[in-house]
Parts: sequence; structure tokens; C-alpha cells
Amino acid sequence: MVVMVGLSSNIYNRMYHPNQIKEETQVIYQDRSIDFRILDKELLDHKDLYEQIKHTGGLLNLKPGKICHIRLYTSTAGIKIDGYELEEVNAAFLNGDTPFVILENSGKFAAGNVNYLTFECIEITNSIGVKSTEVKVKINVLQEKAMGHGSGMTDWAPNTYYAVNDDIIGPDKRLYNCIIAHTSAAEFEENYWQRQGSVDESDLLDFERGLGLVD
Repeated sequence: MVVMVGLSSNIYNRMYHPNQIKEETQVIYQDRSIDFRILDKELLDHKDLYEQIKHTGGLLNLKPGKICHIRLYTSTAGIKIDGYELEEVNAAFLNGDTPFVILENSGKFAAGNVNYLTFECIEITNSIGVKSTEVKVKINVLQEKAMGHGSGMTDWAPNTYYAVNDDIIGPDKRLYNCIIAHTSAAEFEENYWQRQGSVDESDLLDFERGLGLVD
């Protein structure tokens, strides 16, 4: 496939010749902010982090011809790609500051949602024959379903300040998003919240198992 782009831009003519594409799928139950980036085995901090928590820290074992799929059970902690907020990634790509480019993003990163991220690593050749690596990213929401856990989202508590868009698990075990900033009273006041979904004991147990909190 050849994409013809004016040479005055930072994107050159790109040629892609797939060669035995390899794919893998990983699952992450998010309990911290995640910065997705390419694993560099020459960097000691990358190597140590990957040995400790593998892909869950956002390090992607990518090379040209490989596709990595991530099924992400999202918390409120947020994600970045190569150090950039999602809305900043493509501008950084056009400036030549990152190999990542987001081609599709229908993701919804509210707590409890399940998002599916695909990272496809390719080798490209520009118009003067220089090769480089590019990572094409697609993000889609798979399921909008509450799956709360203690690290990324907390249970509602009295006498606590909540800002707009804060997510909590209410006393009825449902996921709520704050629509009016307030300090909570002794009892839960639903008019400050918008209900997002429900959580049952099975969902919570599966989530905690994924985090290694229970056997």
C-alpha cells in the first residue's frame, strides 16, 4: 500500500509490505495510570518494569510485523500513549516526536468500561529510502459496564468532596458519575449523581481475581 502525501509535510510516501504478521492479545485490569509505549529492552528501567508487571505497565513488546491487542478494563486512572494525552498523539506524530498514530478512537475511558486497543507495528520507507517504525492505533469501546475496584474507583463515603465526573460505587453497588460538585452528607443523595450501570458480586470477584487480590 502506498499513500501519496506532499513532500512539504512531515509524512513521506509510505510503503508497507506485510511479512508474516504476528498477533497477541493481552488483558489489563487497570489499577493505575498507564502509558502505552514500545518496550526498549536496552533500557534498564523498561526491562525491570516489564519483568515485574509485564504488559500491565503499558510496555508493548512490539516490532515490525507484530500486532498487539489489549482488552482494557478501565478505571478512572487514565491512559497515555508514548507520554502524550490521546488528543495530543497525532500532532506529536506529525511533528516526528512519536511513532504512534491514532487512526480510530471510539473509546470511552470511564470507570468500569471495557475498551479494546490495537497496536499494529509496521516498518515504513520514506521517499528517499530511509526506514522507520510506525505504530497504528485503533481504540474501541467493547462494553459499558461497571466493574469497580478499590484502586481506581472508591466506594461512596460521607463527608467527602466530589467533583464533577468523579466515579464511585454507591451504597446499592451501582456505578455513579458525579454531575454536581458537592460535599457528601451522612446519607447518599442520588440527585448529585448519574447512574452508569450496575455491579454484581460475580463481576467484582472476577475483577479482583484479575488484579490478584483474591484466589
